[in-house]
Amino acid sequence: MSTLKSPAPPGAAAPPPAGPRPPRSHPLRAELLRGIGPWAGAAVALAVGLTLYEKADSTTDWQSRWSAGAELLRIGSVQFGGPIVLAAGVWQGGRERRRGTLDLRAGAARGPLRQTLVAVAPVVLWPVAAQLLGALAMVLAIRPYAGAGSPYGSVVVTDAVALMSFGVVGFVIGRLVPWRLAPPLLGIAAWVALIGFQYNGGGGAAVLSLLNPADQLDLYGRVPVWWSAPAALLWTGGVGGTVLLLYAARRRALALVPLAAAVLGAAVLMNTGDGLWRDSPALTRQVCTGKDPEICVEAQNRRLLPELTAALSGMHGKLRGVPGAPERWVELPEGVLMPGEARLSPLGWEAFRGRLAEPERYAYGSVTELFGLCSTERPGWERAVDITQAVSDWLAPYTHNWYEPSPGTQRHLTRLKAMTPAESRAYLTRLLASDRCKAPEAVPAP
Repeated sequence: MSTLKSPAPPGAAAPPPAGPRPPRSHPLRAELLRGIGPWAGAAVALAVGLTLYEKADSTTDWQSRWSAGAELLRIGSVQFGGPIVLAAGVWQGGRERRRGTLDLRAGAARGPLRQTLVAVAPVVLWPVAAQLLGALAMVLAIRPYAGAGSPYGSVVVTDAVALMSFGVVGFVIGRLVPWRLAPPLLGIAAWVALIGFQYNGGGGAAVLSLLNPADQLDLYGRVPVWWSAPAALLWTGGVGGTVLLLYAARRRALALVPLAAAVLGAAVLMNTGDGLWRDSPALTRQVCTGKDPEICVEAQNRRLLPELTAALSGMHGKLRGVPGAPERWVELPEGVLMPGEARLSPLGWEAFRGRLAEPERYAYGSVTELFGLCSTERPGWERAVDITQAVSDWLAPYTHNWYEPSPGTQRHLTRLKAMTPAESRAYLTRLLASDRCKAPEAVPAP
């Protein structure tokens, strides 16, 4: 049987009309959109962007090689971004203490681990998003100019996990250390430690540097072995997971799992050493022009072959038909040259965005490689240096050369310029047949 509602008394306000309740905002969304998280992400993005921008020149030329891009991305995101994330984590962790809401948090329905995960998310997700955005920008900048290879995705992933661990460790420190100066001081200390524990020599310091997530990479012509990234992930991720579970888990014994993973990853990294990277034939194989003389470079620099051919054409024209002249110019950073080969000047400092920065300078550098350097003070070596210097200036003139030619060099250069093509070929034949290192006094003058 239906019941009748009593009418509202005269003058009473009418009840509000029933309607759909507004959706409740998820705590994670609220955390991500406020506080220091977005600022930490912006700071990491700025660090990565400034690092890439500052090195966008011919001395680094990261836009021509995937390896150089990965090296700079680690410097920007971990070496500079890591301390920023650590400091942001310390500040985020001390938020409840500054607000006086720690007791309120302790009585919440959610468990401490879940609360901690939500609270630490901004200083983990925002910096990682900024780092991945920087990696995407790096890929887009390199792809038009790279000659061979592919992005170092494993390096990007390991750097992202390292940033996450910085945020987690900083957050826990902030919860435990009630000091407002802790964020900047710990950030500075972390930056000093990341730089100080980079060691490229030998001994125990070199082994310990392998545990440094910001350790400087040397990837030219190399790629990581398959277990390199998993070991680094176990190490950095294990440290962050251990600290998080020790602080927030109800059963702290669970922290033994990430602790064991961190120990395993550290052991693999320290025992493998420089074996974490291997030479890549896909990057270092020789690619040649097939012309006379041949010009051969590593596959990662093959886009430069047309530029090299044009830059060396003047020198090749003067050497054409000369007995003893190089039949093959090769990019060979290390190793022994075969008969008839000459070493090209290193391309690492000469190329920029798939082009030679200064073709004249590169041709001049290759000529100096042809004559080489002699560590000798035998009789006549100063005269031999003047002669080969004059020949280098004649074969590959460089208008912006930094050195001032000696009177002897200038005199020999004047004679070379006055020679006919037949006379210059005859002279070059005698010069290339001499040994200026063992018998500098026998080097013929023009």
